[in-house]
Amino acid sequence: MGSSLNAQSAKTAEVYKSGRTHLRDALPVTLGQEFGAYEDAFARDGEFVKEAMEHLMDLPIGGTAVGTGLNADPAFGTMVAKELAKETGLGFRAAKNKFRATRLLTDVSSLSAAIKGVSTDLYRLCQDVRLMFSGPLTGLGEIDIPSQEEVAGSSIMPGKTNPVTVESALLACAEVAGLDSANSMAASLGEFELTMGVPLMAYNLVLQTKLLSEALNRMASLVIDSIVPAKEKMRAYAESSPALITVISPRIGYDKAAVVGKKLAKGVPIRSALKELGFADKEIEKILDLGALVKPGIPSKKL
Repeated sequence: MGSSLNAQSAKTAEVYKSGRTHLRDALPVTLGQEFGAYEDAFARDGEFVKEAMEHLMDLPIGGTAVGTGLNADPAFGTMVAKELAKETGLGFRAAKNKFRATRLLTDVSSLSAAIKGVSTDLYRLCQDVRLMFSGPLTGLGEIDIPSQEEVAGSSIMPGKTNPVTVESALLACAEVAGLDSANSMAASLGEFELTMGVPLMAYNLVLQTKLLSEALNRMASLVIDSIVPAKEKMRAYAESSPALITVISPRIGYDKAAVVGKKLAKGVPIRSALKELGFADKEIEKILDLGALVKPGIPSKKL
């Protein structure tokens, strides 16, 4: 997923679109910036998963029934952990505190939570993609996903293309989140020297991993890699956003900006509104330089 998002971020670095907050028009961004945000999120999620997995390397082996190690050679736990590490290539080790490792499954629960974190970000990505793909005429229609045309569409509306891969990934994410809730409860099962949640949590972790891996791979190969942006439509949305008044008001003054804002609210294109105020085409191009509006700084000072 990371490589796919990174590639799309690079390809769409200059594809300008309207930002949206609370599902309302906001200042411009690029599609590449949005994909880049998710690429960074998944990279961080991966770090959280690796950190959580590192704690799972502590094994209670050698603690015997209650953590004391009674009736076992003191070196037993270390020897078994080393052999397991050798056989699997994983960094298993005997837990220093076997009382903790025997009675608590917080480390397993933390891994489940980290996996859920990945699913949360994937869910958000899917929602954004689905909204951008909505339409083609009565939704946003900002992107096309040609690969979805190769799968069965609507059973009752011939030719209708649905984001089935995106929606199946959403369902997988929902299942991963549900399994994490079960893991949280299972981690609390037990009293005193023993926890009893291991079988359920182990089963759930394997299922979470399988579901999420499949969803990530399918989204990357069938959706993210195939996205085709509707560049002109996105730019038109960006230039029609009333939020642009925030940028141009220092240049044209509050009163004129208010007039432009009212015209935009009535559907008048911002270029037409600025022309009506007497601005020449070259001045309008400078004011509406979207490349400057998606970077840090105060662009009105350069006008």
